[in-house]
Amino acid sequence: MLRETTFVVGGAVVIALGVLLGAALWLAGAGFVYWSAWLSAGIAVGLGAFFLRVGRQARQFRRRWLRDAEEGRSLPPGGPPV
Repeated sequence: MLRETTFVVGGAVVIALGVLLGAALWLAGAGFVYWSAWLSAGIAVGLGAFFLRVGRQARQFRRRWLRDAEEGRSLPPGGPPV
């Protein structure tokens, strides 16, 4: 459970930092000369969104696996989530 929470919290922090970088660039009036900084802000938001997705899917998988184990259904191969 700690791993999923870490992915979700880390993803939210990375998205927030990317948005803050983009807002700071916009407020500073940074133009095309700073395209690498604009690109970095976009990549940070995209990477954070990826982390959020991975964390949420891992949480869903763990909950489904535990529910199936409690109800006595056949469990997916690969063993329990770590």
